[in-house]
Amino acid sequence: MTRSGSSLRVLIATPFGRGGRGGMDSLTDLVIETLGCAPGLSVRGRAVATYGPENKLLMPFVFFGCLFRVAYAKLRGQADVLHINVAWAGSVYRKAVLALFARALGVPYVVHIHGSRFHETWPSPRAAMRRVVDEMLMHSASIVVLGRYWSDHVVKNLPSVANKVHILPNATRSVARRGRNERGERRRVRITFLGALGARKGSLLLIEALSRLTYLPHWEATIAGNGDVAGHLVFAGKYGVAQRLNFPGWLDRDGVDKLLSRTDIFVLPSFAENLPMAIIEAFAHGVPVISTPVGSIPDVVEPGVTGLLTPAGDVDALTKALRQLLEAPDLRVSMGNAARQVHAERFEISTYVECLTEIWRKAALRGDPIRRGGERGRQLDPALLNDGQHFAGQDEAW
Repeated sequence: MTRSGSSLRVLIATPFGRGGRGGMDSLTDLVIETLGCAPGLSVRGRAVATYGPENKLLMPFVFFGCLFRVAYAKLRGQADVLHINVAWAGSVYRKAVLALFARALGVPYVVHIHGSRFHETWPSPRAAMRRVVDEMLMHSASIVVLGRYWSDHVVKNLPSVANKVHILPNATRSVARRGRNERGERRRVRITFLGALGARKGSLLLIEALSRLTYLPHWEATIAGNGDVAGHLVFAGKYGVAQRLNFPGWLDRDGVDKLLSRTDIFVLPSFAENLPMAIIEAFAHGVPVISTPVGSIPDVVEPGVTGLLTPAGDVDALTKALRQLLEAPDLRVSMGNAARQVHAERFEISTYVECLTEIWRKAALRGDPIRRGGERGRQLDPALLNDGQHFAGQDEAW
């Protein structure tokens, strides 16, 4: 517990640490930067890598280094709360070990579920594996999820934690508004995909859909992200659309902002997601979104208002949605304006960090991070809540 008047010290466990390429790392970087610009919150955050460079041989050494850093920070009085970002598969079990280590040190921790396939890992059919994750969740001070789908999943499978589940969607910085002529009446319409290239994100499906629209002369597309760029170029050539596509690979934050500032339609035809940061970033830039109703995406993209949703894997529906927005500049502009407004109301990083800080403070104030049963639902400061941030244990949240 922090002393009166002192800063709250939060360690944030994230896969690759500062500057990492994943969504969890990007969000962590943004949270830490925002805390640094908000001294009034009196919170100091520090990222701790749990996986390290994308090399599985080095991962055990990075993870044990993480345990050491948490212990060292605790000994120096610099670990009031541990924030544990969780994905799926091996990430879940590594983080369960980290949570057990935190309990042994007496450090309260918050579990933050990000993984698009967390539901495939937990609950596990293997009793021992399930028990390990159950313990991590039950002994947490709070559990943060990104949308209703995930809160329902957690509460359904572990009802005893219902009162500690928070719905807190991802967030980004706001972006200055641009005029209609810069997008809506531009001669060439620019389509953007951002994400890891591969089956889960539907990047090949997008290429196939775009190949059906080559008869429309006024568009170009950028498919950006790490992964098999060469294979995607071959696939685009096979479908006769390579000359209309650009594959820049992975982009840093400045590169993403520059690309989205020139984007008219954002497309993410994923088969599995939690809540993609790329969609929130597109909203911040006032870009309409075409995506799929998986994970928490339906909580964010309202069909016909801020974008369009098509069934995952349905190339015909994806082609139709693309054609609809390509041929309707006024609709693109109205949806983009609505997306920007929704971002300002629900997904701005300053409000997000204030809400997260409240969660951390409540965690730090708990003398014992283990509280079982009979716990009344806790309330965040109502001034900090918005339509997307609720507790799963309350009917009015839905």
